[in-house]
Amino acid sequence: MSEINIVEDIKELPVIPLRGLVVFPKMVLHFDVGRKKSVEAIRTAMQSNQKIFLVCQKDASVDDPGMNDMYDIGVVCHIKQMIRIPNSENLRVVVEGIERAVIVGITQTKPFVSAAVNAIKDSDYNAGEDEEKAYIRTVRKEFETYATLMPKVSNEVIAKVISIEKGSELADFICSNTFIDYAEKQTVLSTLNPLERLIKLLVLLKKENTTLEIEAEIHEKVQEEIDKNQREYYLREEMKVISESLGDIENPLEEAEAYREKINTLGCADDVKERLLKESSKLMKMPSGSHESTVIRNYLDKCLEIPFGKYTKDNIRFDKARKILDKEHYGLEKVKDRIIDSLAVYKRNPDFSGQILCLSGPPGVGKTSVVKSLAKSMNRKYVRVALGGIHDEAEIRGHRKTYIGSMPGRIIDAVIKSGVMNPIILLDEIDKVGNDFKGDPSSALLEALDPEQNSTFTDHYIEFPVDLSRVLFITTANDISSISKPLYDRMEVIELNSYSV
Repeated sequence: MSEINIVEDIKELPVIPLRGLVVFPKMVLHFDVGRKKSVEAIRTAMQSNQKIFLVCQKDASVDDPGMNDMYDIGVVCHIKQMIRIPNSENLRVVVEGIERAVIVGITQTKPFVSAAVNAIKDSDYNAGEDEEKAYIRTVRKEFETYATLMPKVSNEVIAKVISIEKGSELADFICSNTFIDYAEKQTVLSTLNPLERLIKLLVLLKKENTTLEIEAEIHEKVQEEIDKNQREYYLREEMKVISESLGDIENPLEEAEAYREKINTLGCADDVKERLLKESSKLMKMPSGSHESTVIRNYLDKCLEIPFGKYTKDNIRFDKARKILDKEHYGLEKVKDRIIDSLAVYKRNPDFSGQILCLSGPPGVGKTSVVKSLAKSMNRKYVRVALGGIHDEAEIRGHRKTYIGSMPGRIIDAVIKSGVMNPIILLDEIDKVGNDFKGDPSSALLEALDPEQNSTFTDHYIEFPVDLSRVLFITTANDISSISKPLYDRMEVIELNSYSV
């Protein structure tokens, strides 16, 4: 606050504390009065000289403010009009600000608040005429910007701002006609140096204009989104009416909406949902019988079959697992012990990224049935993938969906068949995987079997990464010598020679 320049003219006046309102000299204000003390203060003032002291209270939630709840500086006002509101004890009052004043002390609190107030005037300041004119111009320019951003400012106010020549009056008038927070307005009212008042107002206007510009940008973005959604809604409704008029049995719009509902219920990542939603939007814009719509429809159907977020709960009990293995397989004690050891490691650390088990032995010794028994003991789904004779990498990684007859690879297909994201997948006869000009299937299997990579396994048909880290892969082989070296390094071989002990 600037140094107070007091006029030795102490008056005792009724006081009305205002909630969230700040009055300035020469400002005309109309407001409603509802508190009993304030109503009584208005009536008393009307019976005497119609003068009243208006001051803003610091906290608008206080119902009965005392000296400490009000600001020191307010404005002495003249009551120009008082009207009783029908069917109410409240009053509607019109006042005009006369001069700034400071509270010297409270003289009474009942039946209304009365205080001794002392008029104060603007302090002297050493500013050149050119400097003051520069600030006045800058404040006017900033207020013009404010008026363009805030449509509620009337043309009469703008005209008045242009006509005021005195810096102190200009600051008071502009501040009283803006929607700045009342606490910030009070700082302008309490500043008695006219130049400092202009500077403070300039800072407040710049800050308010920045906020209003950001709000305008936000509003524009929201409006654009609303307009886009409304436009899409009307276009969909038109398409629906056109389809009904033409008697189309299949409505692309309804079909696309059905896909969107299913996609939104998937337990997959947001980027996957976004990709699938884009595909469903394409379907909406295509004729129902076109080749492209059939490709998209088949693609969405296959993606929706992937069991995102579905898992079986492991139930690993060593006694139960041993009992099942003993019941279904005679002998093979070393193999059973090794499988129980693997179960112990897995139960201890489900995230263990060790080597893949490979059951090696001649045909008919029980490699496949051992894996079935293991799946039963763990309470997991079991799927067998036959790899014998595969030469095409697309058999593992899938075909591009744009090709005729394209489909996912055998790994993703096995996950879909299991219905969960953590099955036991048996890669049968991995030693019989070949390679030719169509690619090397062993290289594709490396990504699926490598625990460091299979969390983002990408099938060419699906086109987005699928998490296979919870899948338990087990392989079988008749002749381990024919397995490619990189694949062999990722596997731990368990030999099954025969049922004899």
